Amino acid sequence: MKTALEYLNTLNRESSGDRKLQEELGVAYRKVGDIQGSDLGSNMGDRKAALLSYARSVELLEPVWAADRENSRVGMALARSYLQLRRRPPPSAAPTPALFLLTKSVRFGESLAALTLPPVRLPNAGATPAQAIAAADLNVQGQRFI
Repeated sequence: MKTALEYLNTLNRESSGDRKLQEELGVAYRKVGDIQGSDLGSNMGDRKAALLSYARSVELLEPVWAADRENSRVGMALARSYLQLRRRPPPSAAPTPALFLLTKSVRFGESLAALTLPPVRLPNAGATPAQAIAAADLNVQGQRFI
């Protein structure tokens, strides 16, 4: 893990102005965070390192998204990073930052789904925030919930 992070950090220092590289690094940092301490599966149990990786992912993806809000791939990657940060707040964190990150993730998921994905009918169509979270959690691709 140490070598992977050193490699990502080196690339990150060289990524200035290269949006495609910044996008790839943002996704890579989220995946490293998942390995370090995601609550969705097996991990190394390093919650603090995972939080730093998720934060770096957001730091890289936000400017790429701001420069191209039509890029649903970047938007969804950013939504997933927000969602992971929301899931792994430090034990002493107030609920406000977690709620803020959850709200950002839900808004991203809903706006991206509405723009890019064909509708799918669900029996419980009224839970829009839950649908966005479920879509991000389950990595549902090619469908949006109505």
